[in-house]
Amino acid sequence: FEYDGDKRSTVVNGLKIVRSRDGGASWTLPVEVRTDALAATSAPVIEVPSGDLLLAYYGSVKGDSHPSAWAIRSVDGGNTWDDEVVIGNGPAHGKPYQEPNLVLLDNDDILSTIRSDGQAKIIHTSVSRDSGATWSSPSPGFIGSGTPSVLQLGSGDLVVLYRSKLARHFGWPAL
Repeated sequence: FEYDGDKRSTVVNGLKIVRSRDGGASWTLPVEVRTDALAATSAPVIEVPSGDLLLAYYGSVKGDSHPSAWAIRSVDGGNTWDDEVVIGNGPAHGKPYQEPNLVLLDNDDILSTIRSDGQAKIIHTSVSRDSGATWSSPSPGFIGSGTPSVLQLGSGDLVVLYRSKLARHFGWPAL
């Protein structure tokens, strides 16, 4: 994402996608992911069973009291992005939703983990059962902080990794 250091803020339409087809030896020019938000992402793009691509991002539109989390879809392999869907509406829920991440589960549901650094440091979860068209209301999952990423093991168990802001205060591990 694009960041304006002078304003200490992301920029509108600052999300960009680049891709490599040769293991990272070369990269395409950036493709803009158009949003109306001051947006950022730390999430990888996922591919759903239909072949569509989904990208989770977060940000605020002018006047918002809290950032929200969204998913945006590409139906053409990442050349264009549209069809934004709210995963967590920060202003409506009265809490910040940041750094959403997506994982396609074995049953084809999509799980989103979302950082929310309000009064308590909580990782929220939301599920889509229709390839990202709709999402359950985010619910508190567990105590944790930044950039929650999920891996589903062969056993079906889920492992969540996150950047811990709590460890320095309480000595808790980040895993």
